[in-house]
Amino acid sequence: MKHLYPLLFSLYSLIVKGTSLKKIGLLLGVAYTYCSIAPLFAQINNLNVNINVLSGTTVVANQSVSNQAAGVVSHSGTLIIRENLTNDGSFTGNTNSLVAFEGAAMQYVYGGAIPLLYDMRVNNGAQHVTLENSVRITNNLLLTNGRLFAPEADPVLFAPTALNPAESNANRIVGRAVMETRNVGVSALNFLNANLAAGADMGNVTLNRRTGTLGIITINSNESIACYWTFETSAAGSRNITFSWLSDLDNGKDLTQMQRWRTASYNTLTDPWVERTPIIDISSRSHSQGEGNIQNSWTFSDMLNPLPIELRRFEVEKEGEAALVWWETASEKDLLHYELERSYQGQDFVRIHTQVAKNEPTLYRFVDNELPILSQGAEQFVYYRLKWVETNGETFYSPVRALALEKRDAEAQISLKALPNPFENQTTIEIKNPEGRGFDWLLTDVSGKVLSSGSSQEKQMTLDLVEVVKQNGVYFFHISYVGKKKTLKVIKY
Repeated sequence: MKHLYPLLFSLYSLIVKGTSLKKIGLLLGVAYTYCSIAPLFAQINNLNVNINVLSGTTVVANQSVSNQAAGVVSHSGTLIIRENLTNDGSFTGNTNSLVAFEGAAMQYVYGGAIPLLYDMRVNNGAQHVTLENSVRITNNLLLTNGRLFAPEADPVLFAPTALNPAESNANRIVGRAVMETRNVGVSALNFLNANLAAGADMGNVTLNRRTGTLGIITINSNESIACYWTFETSAAGSRNITFSWLSDLDNGKDLTQMQRWRTASYNTLTDPWVERTPIIDISSRSHSQGEGNIQNSWTFSDMLNPLPIELRRFEVEKEGEAALVWWETASEKDLLHYELERSYQGQDFVRIHTQVAKNEPTLYRFVDNELPILSQGAEQFVYYRLKWVETNGETFYSPVRALALEKRDAEAQISLKALPNPFENQTTIEIKNPEGRGFDWLLTDVSGKVLSSGSSQEKQMTLDLVEVVKQNGVYFFHISYVGKKKTLKVIKY
């Protein structure tokens, strides 16, 4: 066995193209037979073959894993990923398999085909995992250390066989989570902090839950907690429903002065919202009540500290190749200004426009001409939210609005480099953007702290980091555009 280790651990990258299934099975089978751990590859790139990871085998990828369109992965063991996962082919996690994200910086799931995962574990030093492609869980999502960020367009999907994920303030889903349709009938259901007691036949039930920025709803000029739930059922009936939430989702609410609300219809969040309780104390962050109309959206809001404006409408719509963002107020008082923010992932919003408040009922308009170009077959959204600032410095946010981007031919990619790198005193980031795509950028340290950020649509752009990067160490420069993300490691010595 001692002669086997040099073979196993000398391989730096596994790029599989035109290799027979027998050879792949032999490679991973040898590791399984002798030590149950496959080679510690820096990168795994499956171009066009079938890969079987056997039960009992652990494969560690110290960098990224990419399964391309013609690739097929049948996974029955443990796959540990230290960077990103991209799936454009067939990726199936069989019974008792595990995909573990254990990186030291933010990790991403990319691709155009949803990977099927039996168990998925987030355990990467609280640096978190971000979905830019949905994942489908058939058994369990294990939130060991770090959060899973799931934007509106790329939610985490729980198959009908999936277990209810255990969450805490530090380790939870942020964004959209979907319990796919399951037959509940007369049985009880407990999923994503929504509990239906056993009772009348509900038939098939689908549940969406949105938390964080996506979970904030404006009801009668008041913001809700940072969480709301949406049920869709195939049968009607009365049930007792209990909703619960974590303290991180309080959104500054006075929990002694809360009300329970539901929409008039499950497929719209616009007014009117229907008041379901008088003002009550829900300091326990859990509330149970019998309901006769389950198929709706549900949330909680306080009746104290009303917003400084009555926001009648906040909308975004296409205007040619641009986006028209407009909002209308029924009243304004003691406001300083508005800040319109944009994101291409549903998080990490960047300010793109500041509007002085008129402090009277007003219709405001802004045209965003910096929309990216999408390649044919791509699907992406751009997200907007409105922030308003009072004269005393307090800030408030609107719900998020999403706009589907137009698909157009654009093959050129954005390129990114730093000169020099590593550097001692000064370096410059060069960004080449030949198609004039809109992109967001972030500079972070190794802990994930954002040092600088911005957005642009310039075709060629340079950024001098001398004023931002003061200490020696490793930094990461990220850009994101049309569902893609690039990261450049920059080292100061």
